[in-house]
Amino acid sequence: MKGRLLPGYLFSAAAAFSYGTSQVISRTVVRDMASPLVTSAFSLIFGVLFLYLFLFPTLNRQIRQRNSRRGIILFMGSGVAAGVGVTSMYTGLKWAPVVVVSPVTAIHPLLAIGLSYFFLQHMERVTWRILLGALLVVGGVVMITLSQV
Repeated sequence: MKGRLLPGYLFSAAAAFSYGTSQVISRTVVRDMASPLVTSAFSLIFGVLFLYLFLFPTLNRQIRQRNSRRGIILFMGSGVAAGVGVTSMYTGLKWAPVVVVSPVTAIHPLLAIGLSYFFLQHMERVTWRILLGALLVVGGVVMITLSQV
């Protein structure tokens, strides 16, 4: 089990680096070049094109294997939630400093932990250590946010 966690940690670190970099770049874009809606549209379009390069070799097989009404509805819901999240983040970056917006958007794991506890109990376990770590993150966000007021 522990050997299987390493890729998860590595991809999480890559995601953190990518999100951190994108927020700094995005702050400049929404402040000086384009509206948050245009910025989110372009970033999502380029994200889809980038992912398509990796998905292309197996696209037909993936669609045939997993084509169910429930799956499509869940994919659409996930896409809508991601679009709203990205657009909201860019709007926040337009009006507030990245050093405030970035930590505030980083509390999304609390929501994910709560939803996992209620909807994914048979697949994932929420332990006191996970909850404590998430609460420490939120405490840090509160401290950062209050220091900017």
